[in-house]
Amino acid sequence: MTSGQGDGNLAPLDPQSPIRFEALMSRKGLLHSNQVLFNGDSTDSIVTLDSNDKTAFATDFANAMVKMGSLRALTGTQGQVRTDQGWREGGPA
Repeated sequence: MTSGQGDGNLAPLDPQSPIRFEALMSRKGLLHSNQVLFNGDSTDSIVTLDSNDKTAFATDFANAMVKMGSLRALTGTQGQVRTDQGWREGGPA
């Protein structure tokens, strides 16, 4: 990591397993939002496949980026700004 400003200020979130999913699969995921993808539920098989097959991961990742790119941000009265991430309109998130 470099000092100063700009795009050179990057650090990996998980330096132990930057490409594979070892931390996630050993239930030591850094981010909760990532760990819920491997917690004994329906997405475990996808995590296992992607951890063992770089081509499958690249394909799944590319498809997800295309899908995310088609999402439109809600603005004005259609959108919602959360000041408390644990709370959504109508009750707890």
